Amino acid sequence: MRSLGIAILASLTVTACSLPPFPPEGTGGMSGGTYFTGGVASAGGTSSTGGTSAVGGTISSGGVFSTGGTSLMGGTISDGSTFSTGGATSKGGTSSAGGTSSSGGTSAAGGSTGGAQVTLFAKVSAGGFYTCGLKMDGSIACWGGEGTTRGAPVQSPPDGLFTDVSVGWLYACGIRSDGTVVCWGNNAPTPPAGSFTQVSGTCGLRADGSIACWGGGASPPAGTFTQVSSGSPACGLRTDGSIACWGGGTVQYSEASPPSGVFKQVSAGMDYTCGVMSDGVVACWGAISSLMMRGAATPPSGTFSQVSCSVAPTYDQHTCGITSDGSVECWGDNSSGHASPPSGSFTQISAGALHTCGLRTDGTVACWGNSSNGASTPP
Repeated sequence: MRSLGIAILASLTVTACSLPPFPPEGTGGMSGGTYFTGGVASAGGTSSTGGTSAVGGTISSGGVFSTGGTSLMGGTISDGSTFSTGGATSKGGTSSAGGTSSSGGTSAAGGSTGGAQVTLFAKVSAGGFYTCGLKMDGSIACWGGEGTTRGAPVQSPPDGLFTDVSVGWLYACGIRSDGTVVCWGNNAPTPPAGSFTQVSGTCGLRADGSIACWGGGASPPAGTFTQVSSGSPACGLRTDGSIACWGGGTVQYSEASPPSGVFKQVSAGMDYTCGVMSDGVVACWGAISSLMMRGAATPPSGTFSQVSCSVAPTYDQHTCGITSDGSVECWGDNSSGHASPPSGSFTQISAGALHTCGLRTDGTVACWGNSSNGASTPP
């Protein structure tokens, strides 16, 4: 389980959200929340090929798994300041300040038999009607729905261990621990065979750095990439820090024509795209002046570590980013409160359609915005 934790965190990425254009079913992109820098995944911590990876904390061959001060799998768990002394471990999936810890991905403030249990995650992906999260134990949990039975399968992800997950409107895709991609839900496309390290919508980053897309649409360019974000258009971050985009429903806004410069992350939305440049400044291009954007493509000043664009119905687009101090800042449409983030420190952000979710430094998920379908109510 310790080596699996390393594999999960090393391949995780703090991904940009990108959903398919509204409202296609079974095509387009989705939220990924993935962030790569030069091929090495990092999410609020450090990652290396030497066996140390972090999501707001540290995981090492010594058996201590930490996310912002929360330790799992090593017999010790803390809330960022107080450590338990019990040291007992189990496979039951609960941990507590009373001294019992496990790799199951949940913690109980009142002990293993009492108190509210909190599910701990390594990544979250907000989609059109659903949200899915990759739990610390490698399993996937999904919540939300569109109020009809055709979307129900998304709420029931396949069993097994995963390293990445990405949610769209009515389906989701994930990467299993062996590198293969599986998709589920309504009209879920069939992904190609092979080993992947990141998935976003109907595109994935192969282990050799090339990009493969499925389910129709334009083919990605050749070359080696460190990240892919599937929207309208889809974009990829090349190993030299430049961005290449392809496809898209329109060409009038030049959304597939990224600016020059060195970037460290990209997020493709609907008719616009945003990226974090090497100096932390967010740049957006595409339908910047379009009235339907409501400012979603006009980022604020300041420096950011990640940006996430939402592909939402007309006039509902919004964008969120994690600032250099770990707080979340959103801009664009806020009709459902989806651009009004809570306070606190985050390591990853994922903008859905009318809701947004973020991964806090302690491994818990916070969501805000439209709660009518349950997509903003994490377990």
